Amino acid sequence: MPKILIKNINKNIEFVDDEYEKYCEILECEFKNLAKYEKTFYHQPVELHNRLRVLEKKYPKIISAAYLYYNNQEPTIKNTFINNNNVTIKAECAECKSQNLKKIFFFVGIILIFFVLMILMLFFAINYWVSNKEVTKGLTENLGNENFVSKGELEKKEEEFKGLIENEFFAFKENFVSKGELEKKGEETNGLIENLGNKVFVLEGKLEKKEEEAESLGNKVLVLEGKLEKKEEEAENLGNKVFVLEGKLEKIEEETENLGNEVFVLEGKLEKKEEETENLGNEIFCFERRTRKFKE
Repeated sequence: MPKILIKNINKNIEFVDDEYEKYCEILECEFKNLAKYEKTFYHQPVELHNRLRVLEKKYPKIISAAYLYYNNQEPTIKNTFINNNNVTIKAECAECKSQNLKKIFFFVGIILIFFVLMILMLFFAINYWVSNKEVTKGLTENLGNENFVSKGELEKKEEEFKGLIENEFFAFKENFVSKGELEKKGEETNGLIENLGNKVFVLEGKLEKKEEEAESLGNKVLVLEGKLEKKEEEAENLGNKVFVLEGKLEKIEEETENLGNEVFVLEGKLEKKEEETENLGNEIFCFERRTRKFKE
């Protein structure tokens, strides 16, 4: 299939009403006629190059429409494509409308499934809430009956709590740490904190150095990007020069072909002249014989 190479598409594309569909129809007709070519843009015949240039002048947005059409994309209110590299458009003659309908049906199906799931979840939530309401009523009634405690049982519970409190207080006394030990622990923790602060300070210095190195690397990257852009521009200029030289070469080949034809014609004339001279020689020879006979 043909590959059409287009240089530096850098425009804001905006299509109105059915303008995009019109361009797509034009492109379908044009690219079907070009299906027999399998070379890149700069190596195709001159008539193909001229035809594309005529289309671009007649329809200013034809190249942008081709980029959208052969990448199966529909235009929105405003489509913006900024690309400083080479863009290759493959003429696959895909049916954009059918593919877009498939996408629309796919998204509509997902939305319908989502709504059905939401309705089912709401139904189960209401059912669960109603069942829980009945269960909570039964539980409150049972708790009201089971939570009735006699006065004697409450007194027993109070005595048990008092015993537990005494045991906890005794354990607290055993685990009590003196004031001196706490001060030692505080000094040790202060030393650790100071060491950690020093380590943090050193790490901050290293981090600043790394940031400076990263910044210098970023500047180098910017410089390299600028050089790369210059090289791309030089390559593009060389491509244009090659195209011009190819045109000149074709003209020279045509001129050489014409010169070959002229040489062929001159050779034919030369052969005729040689035949005429040969005939003249024969006539002279006959004349000489006659003169000899006449003299005799």
